Amino acid sequence: MKKQLPSNLLLISILILFFISCSTPTKHIKQNEEITTQPKEILDTPSTEKIHLAIVGDIMAHESQLRAAFNPDCQCYEFDRTFSPVRELLRKPDILIGNLETTLVDEETGYRGYPRFSSPDNLAVTLKKFGFDILTLANNHSMDSEIEGLKRTLDVIDNLGMKRVGTYANYIDWEQNRILFVKKKGFKFALLNYTYGTNGIPAPEIHNVNLIDKKRMRRDLDYANSFAPDAVIVILHFGKEYLRYPDAYQKDIVSFSFLHGADIVLGGHPHVIQPYEIKKVKDIYGIEKKRLVIYSLGNFVSGQQRRYTDGGIIFNIVLAKNKNQESKQKILFSKVYHDPVWVYLEQSASRQRSKFYILPVKEYLKSTQQLSIQLNIPAYLRMKEFYEDTQTHLKESFIQSNEYELKEEALKMKYMDKEENPL
Repeated sequence: MKKQLPSNLLLISILILFFISCSTPTKHIKQNEEITTQPKEILDTPSTEKIHLAIVGDIMAHESQLRAAFNPDCQCYEFDRTFSPVRELLRKPDILIGNLETTLVDEETGYRGYPRFSSPDNLAVTLKKFGFDILTLANNHSMDSEIEGLKRTLDVIDNLGMKRVGTYANYIDWEQNRILFVKKKGFKFALLNYTYGTNGIPAPEIHNVNLIDKKRMRRDLDYANSFAPDAVIVILHFGKEYLRYPDAYQKDIVSFSFLHGADIVLGGHPHVIQPYEIKKVKDIYGIEKKRLVIYSLGNFVSGQQRRYTDGGIIFNIVLAKNKNQESKQKILFSKVYHDPVWVYLEQSASRQRSKFYILPVKEYLKSTQQLSIQLNIPAYLRMKEFYEDTQTHLKESFIQSNEYELKEEALKMKYMDKEENPL
């Protein structure tokens, strides 16, 4: 007869075996690993062959917009109505980027428009609600509410769960976040954001606002490329206001960005749309490949109502993985196109209750059905004029950029429904 173990000893043995089999090694994090420019939170989904990026132009909040957004019933500011007409267009991209050209302050500080913008938090809440993933913050209005407003803007965006790039609370924030890394659908991107200046309002620290400086940009681009992302994206706030074509300064900074490894450059600030193009450029790493630039996206929403300033575009970039493993071109521009949007100001007898709407122009021009926003004849003609101005201005951009589509996409392009890309 076999000798049995005491019941308490048997129980202890079973427990020891259980914990040994279920335990996993613990990864020890070094204290200095907290300060890193790698992404802490990754927007990741299963890998696919294509990804759709979109960026809109300047998101502004002039005095007229603030008056229109104010609801006396709740004594609060509501911006949802303005964005509602373009809800479906904003839902399409996998990653949606916008340039927030105002600061977010509390009610006690007070809200105001030009020349020093400060807006209620509900503007950012609306942007989050309508699908914006990333806000670029380096622009000439970054310091409009001094350093306190800059820091509060960062806090509001962080608390809403959106990503941001371009301005920073302090050195540590800059060190961690000066390059925004994003992963989604198996693609990895590095985003950088710079502005030409802050309207003469200095930041307390050089790290609070990313200024366009070649030495600084060269260092950042080199660091971003060291992580081997699929694409390095540079968002620049630069150029002369209301000029419909890029000036020599813009072209120089874009060429510099491409030379030092940028794949895509997205521009803003002129408040009017400027052309886009794909260029084949050899960088300092000896890699020659196709790179994309749009010099200015125009106004996505603003109080400006003059011709060319009363709208902008949603700029769409569909990227594809290059199946040719030997090619230096890791991603291909599968499709590049724009959706024109026009800002309709519905005037009321009392200007206090006027309404702003961002309208998807193609939908409003082609539809014979009853739409949510009814335009009078003068407004319809102004929208039509904006559309014709935009399509004429960007026709060559669209044709040239889509010469580089994938072969299977090129066949579709030849017979594409004109309603999808009416040029």
